[in-house]
Amino acid sequence: MKSYSDITLKYLKENKKRTLFTIIGIILSLSLISGVGFLGLSVRDLLYDNAIKNSGDYEFGFWNVDKKVISILRNDVDLDKVGVITNADSGSYKLGGFEDCTIYITSEDEVCLKDIFKTELTEGRLPENGSELIISDEAKEYLKLELNDKITLNEINYKNEKEIKVGVKEFTIVGFTKESFPSDGTWLNGITFLEKIENNKTYDIKFTVKDNKNKYQTVLSKAKRLNIEEELIDSNNDLLALRGQSEYKGINDVIKGISIFVIIIIMITTIFLIYNTINISITERMAEFGILRSIGATPKQIRNLVIKESLILCLISIPFGVLSGFIGVWITVKLLESNISMMFNDSILTVKFYPSIILFTLIIGVITIFIASFGPARKAGKVSPISIIKGSSGGSIKYYNGKIVRKIFGVEGWVAYKNIRKNSKRFIVTILSLSISLIMFILFTTLNMKRLDELAYINKSSLTHGNIYLRKDIVNEVSDKIKNINGIDEVYIQPYLWLEYLALDPALITDEFKSSYGYESDEFLNNITILGYDDNSLKELGVENGLKDGEVIIINSFARYNEDGKLENINISNLEEDDTFKIPVSNFSTLEENFLGLLIEDLNNDNCIEFKVKKILDKNPFESDYNYDFKIIMSKDFLEKINTSEYIRYELKFKYTNINDEKLTESASNEIQSIEEDYKLTLNDLNADNKMQQQMWTVINVFVYGFIVIISLIGIINVVNTISLNILLKKKEFGTLGTIGMSERQLSKMVILEGMLHGIIASIIGGIISLGLVLIAVKIINFGLTVSNKIYWQPFVIGFTINLLVVLIASLIPLNKLKKMSLVETIRNIE
Repeated sequence: MKSYSDITLKYLKENKKRTLFTIIGIILSLSLISGVGFLGLSVRDLLYDNAIKNSGDYEFGFWNVDKKVISILRNDVDLDKVGVITNADSGSYKLGGFEDCTIYITSEDEVCLKDIFKTELTEGRLPENGSELIISDEAKEYLKLELNDKITLNEINYKNEKEIKVGVKEFTIVGFTKESFPSDGTWLNGITFLEKIENNKTYDIKFTVKDNKNKYQTVLSKAKRLNIEEELIDSNNDLLALRGQSEYKGINDVIKGISIFVIIIIMITTIFLIYNTINISITERMAEFGILRSIGATPKQIRNLVIKESLILCLISIPFGVLSGFIGVWITVKLLESNISMMFNDSILTVKFYPSIILFTLIIGVITIFIASFGPARKAGKVSPISIIKGSSGGSIKYYNGKIVRKIFGVEGWVAYKNIRKNSKRFIVTILSLSISLIMFILFTTLNMKRLDELAYINKSSLTHGNIYLRKDIVNEVSDKIKNINGIDEVYIQPYLWLEYLALDPALITDEFKSSYGYESDEFLNNITILGYDDNSLKELGVENGLKDGEVIIINSFARYNEDGKLENINISNLEEDDTFKIPVSNFSTLEENFLGLLIEDLNNDNCIEFKVKKILDKNPFESDYNYDFKIIMSKDFLEKINTSEYIRYELKFKYTNINDEKLTESASNEIQSIEEDYKLTLNDLNADNKMQQQMWTVINVFVYGFIVIISLIGIINVVNTISLNILLKKKEFGTLGTIGMSERQLSKMVILEGMLHGIIASIIGGIISLGLVLIAVKIINFGLTVSNKIYWQPFVIGFTINLLVVLIASLIPLNKLKKMSLVETIRNIE
């Protein structure tokens, strides 16, 4: 032996079982750290790619900027990837023979085409000048176009809702793109090359900020210097959130908070594990340390010996921990590939091997091991050689009453309770280790049950299970097809008109609503929906004989959360049943530039339509969400009669016969999706949404419960280590109890009760903490449904049962030590 530290390797080799047990525990902890890291970065990269695909590889933009501002920003050293695109106010075209279809063409410079929006072509190439055009695959099919076709388009503007031809332009089709958002045929998209920035036009500009710390503040300062209003700043928050730079501070905090929470949980459980393991090792070797101290070893050398032992175990475990973390995540992702793909809009999640995660795991592992071993190392360094040689521990003896435990579990339970309480630090460490997994299980299982109950509530209470937005000319045709589908119970046709302003007499608006939302005394209501219901829909609202012309139902309630965080409804208007009110004719006939002026003119000339309130509702039962704006429901025929604008839209809602009949509902859903594809419509299907939610929660459940299982395994190892240590420390006590008449069965019962008491106390503490966290979580995600504040007892019972079974199994493992113990040897040790 060249130095004291050589003893470390010798001890690790001689105690192979304990060394292996410790290494397994460290591997579990490191696999959690690396697994979460590999999964997190892989998901981040997938979300990053999707964010770029959906919205572009830029962070910020300015709308409606001129040539001078563009020149300044293109030469700004703080910015990268500065691209220019024509704004939304230009580029409307019509093709002869297809007057019902508007083609929206944007012009993009080379940076936008190649670096920012990375336009994905299905055929052809990108445009290289302003006379070349790429257009969507849907346009290719709809307009019967091929590569190199030359088309002449009529450029149009709108004035007083009328199309005005302002020019003609010829394009050559050089490529086709995959359309991100399906069109209904009334609009199509195209892209051409932006050759020249003109003085008399405004453009949109996109860019990325090089500074990685204060991107949003940098952009604000530049906007202020260029006299650009904050409302004209465009933020790509999907991408910024992934870079931790979202303008919404809450998003950044959530991402950081979740990451820090997971790492802290793993570190704490690992510290508990290593602390317990090294503590046992030190306790077993107190005599050895005493001898080393007596022959000249300093406290520092003893401490270094213990820390070296811990670091060796860590370094051995790191490769296996990283590899097992990667393999575990890779296998899980492969098994759940279809579910995960559906979660991410058919994108494939690829688990990648990141060198940064290896380094991160190494750093976190070493820090954790050092923290865990520091306390036991100090303890070993302070050992007194004289006390050890004399056979005295030198510690004070603590006595605990434990009357209640003695009454319930007898003398064995009383002794067991005294054993676990004699070392308060070890007791607290083990209890916390068991409580963490229990708290996580109860909290997540409660949220899971809440989700299932709310889903069932929505399915049961919803009048409709889906809706389709369609054009007036195909309403009856599509309606008839859906009615004939087996598995469809009801079909409702509901035209609607969205109004930016409704000229309702301000005196009819409640003071509470005005004060809550800052309405001025002469201001009109904004964001209003006018709904036209067929007789079938009206029956569901309790109006059996329909509505006469001029009769309406109003949704008069506005849902909001008050200062106490409770959902409440406030009335928007003072209207009551049988009251009448007037709305200007212009509200139903135009949305031109002088819209507000026309409304006031109609009011002054009493050019209005009078309505009578037939019924008042707080919530529209055709909508699953709460009401957040003023809605007026009238008969479908009357709305079509009084509305002369082009802005009326049609919505078809349907209800499945039995949404719990999965086979029938799935078949009907597939037929509806087929109709949607044939007519190029927009479909919202509750069945499809439920299916996607289920896929998402399956993935989340696998990862979360997997995390909980590994944390529980570490807890089991902690319990085994704790009981093993207690048996080791209490050899003399066990020998004495055996000699005065306690049977081997009673001694075994005492050891088992020692483990069970850990489980019982951990369950009580974990249950109390879980209840508080559940109440907080429920309040945070309260959606106002009837089951939102419900606390479930099942997760607590299941969690307590599993916890007790776990500690029972963990208690049985160290019993072999007790069975191998010789009473004669223990008595000799006392002597």
